[in-house]
Amino acid sequence: MAFNSRKRMALDVFPSDCWELVISKLLDNEEEERKHYLETLSLVSKQLLSVTNTFVYSFKLFNNIPSSSLPILIISRIFNRFPNLTSLDLSTYRGRYADDLNELISRIPPRSFSCLTSLNLSNNPIIPASGLRSILKNNNTSSRLTSLICSNVGCLKFTDITFIADSFPFLQHLDISFPGGGGGLSHLSHQVKDYNNALNLLSQKLSKLRTVDFSGNFYINDSSFLQLCINCEFLQEVLMPDCPFITHAGIAEAIHHRPTLNSFYVTDLKKAIHEPEKVNFVDSITSLKRLTCLDLSFSCINDLLLQSIALEALPLTKLVLQGCYNYTYNGISCLLSKSPSLQHLDLQLANFLNDEFLIPLCAFLAGLVSINVSGCRNLALEALPLTKHVLQGCYNYTYNGISCLLSKSPSLQHLDLQLANFLNDEFLIPLCAFLAGLVSINVSGCRNLGNSSFFSLLSNCPLLADIRMESTSIGIGPTPLDLDLAVYPQVNKIRHLKFDCIPQAKLFWIDFKVCGLEHLDLQLANFLNDEFLIPLCGFLAGLVSINVSGCRNLGNSSFFSLLSNCPLLADIRMESTSIGIGPTPLDLDLAVYLNKIRHLKFDCIPQAKLFWIDFKVCGLEVLNLSHSRIDDKNLDDISKICPRLLQLDLEHCCDVTEKGVRLAVENCTRLREINFQCCLKVSTDTVSRMIFSRPSLRKITAPPHFRLRHCDSKLLSERCLVFLGFCKCSG
Repeated sequence: MAFNSRKRMALDVFPSDCWELVISKLLDNEEEERKHYLETLSLVSKQLLSVTNTFVYSFKLFNNIPSSSLPILIISRIFNRFPNLTSLDLSTYRGRYADDLNELISRIPPRSFSCLTSLNLSNNPIIPASGLRSILKNNNTSSRLTSLICSNVGCLKFTDITFIADSFPFLQHLDISFPGGGGGLSHLSHQVKDYNNALNLLSQKLSKLRTVDFSGNFYINDSSFLQLCINCEFLQEVLMPDCPFITHAGIAEAIHHRPTLNSFYVTDLKKAIHEPEKVNFVDSITSLKRLTCLDLSFSCINDLLLQSIALEALPLTKLVLQGCYNYTYNGISCLLSKSPSLQHLDLQLANFLNDEFLIPLCAFLAGLVSINVSGCRNLALEALPLTKHVLQGCYNYTYNGISCLLSKSPSLQHLDLQLANFLNDEFLIPLCAFLAGLVSINVSGCRNLGNSSFFSLLSNCPLLADIRMESTSIGIGPTPLDLDLAVYPQVNKIRHLKFDCIPQAKLFWIDFKVCGLEHLDLQLANFLNDEFLIPLCGFLAGLVSINVSGCRNLGNSSFFSLLSNCPLLADIRMESTSIGIGPTPLDLDLAVYLNKIRHLKFDCIPQAKLFWIDFKVCGLEVLNLSHSRIDDKNLDDISKICPRLLQLDLEHCCDVTEKGVRLAVENCTRLREINFQCCLKVSTDTVSRMIFSRPSLRKITAPPHFRLRHCDSKLLSERCLVFLGFCKCSG
């Protein structure tokens, strides 16, 4: 006790600025790792919680419970907790009233708002102009906002556009796409004029704009686009799909004033271009020497445009011509031959395209990452260099069709033929000859496939690492002799095997002397018992995860055989088995087993006492004990020897009361998720106590009789998601 007290004092006297320096050195990692480090450190002490909060720069608010139970005053305290936020996303916030967003915005501390560079207000009914105006008025320094996203706002008024222009002079990215109700625009001429004036003011005052998204706006026209290109000298990307008042002539005039554009998106230019307009439009597009992304979806284009772009050798990496018409193979062929940097191509609904045309085009697409040719009815899949076929659950096709497709797919790496009922050994064996490059295959539900298909895959697919044959006839049919197994060296490369519902009383492949298997799934293999699994464990030294749920004849002997033979094993799932029945090693032996196990799933254990609670060392992070007959004492013992638990599932543990849950939460100092759905002996006030005593909690699944109290609102808003479970039991 004295030692712990001294440690706590040492932490408290260490200056916060020193902690900031130390923590900053730990955060040069991936985003997910960064979050993990911050959350872990925040649990150590109040001082570290305060320090780590200063390293949170982005925040997205999820309003996960009714706003009537969660006052805005409580939500707004978030901004005091994270003083250095630079990015705030309120796109999923749902207030009870339309004006709630204004009130929430107005409560952001001026210092915090002055640090914001990105604000997302999408999907809200209004632009919270009064809330923003209030906070700007109280802020001595001007806003640093460089990105404002207001997509899908219920009603965007011209006064909102004027407010944005006047209030955020440093904006570089602006998104006011798809306003509801046509952006509030009617056919009244004075309203049209008001919107035009507001947009002209926007382009004059926001001269630093680099990216604008006006998609789906009825009030954008040629004049406003021209003013944008004239006034915004740094403009690089313009998105204007579904803007009906934009024309070829308007685009041509505007683009000539801004040749530095590198991304241009415009759609539905349906009117045929007259000769003078045609020349101007083509010249304007080809003047964009830095153009990398071009989207002209559902527009009337021609070969002259495509050939002119090719002659200028524009550095295109993305080209979208979805639904475009009036162009031919000659135009697209010329363009692709001069676009060596192209990575993304969309030619949907190009009706002229067939195999004869596409195959030579593929010679120009060496750097292609994605292609979309949906709706090209004259095109067969065999013309494409596909690496993945997914035909799960498809019907009305036969062996002849799949055979033709696979014979023309030399680059194929991933194949999914689940539920192909016609497929049997006789059909699959010849198909294997086309699958030399295959890495993974899923033929689950093909009930007529047996041993012959499995060994044919092994002998023909040297790169195969993932085989899934659930609900098949695997185990039926001839198997090679032990001596012959040596001809399958690729067995060493198999990492994933999934063979659930095997009806046979013996696994044909357990004699493999060499196996690099990492993941094994034998769910519902009813024949499997300790006698069969124990010798198999000797060949699974590299196993990382195993699932034998539903194998009711497996008990303690199998469990400990896995632990002793598989040193890398980290995930064991033995739901609905006989785990707990049979001998267990002595205490002295147990200490060597569970150090590396991170996930255990043992639900439906009929025994009232878990056989492994005497383990002295345990690094478990995820434990599922649902539907088990454990009581408060068992749960207390488990939580004491598993203090590192992150997730604990106690669903339907009907003998557990609030006392057991409280002790588990106290003992598991890192606990993030707990499920005590259908634990009807747990009282309703347990949730608030848990959140208060264990600040690491992020998710609680409570019994259906739990009701949120007003005094719990603050705790829930600041820390934890609470879900109400559904339960069929009556007591």
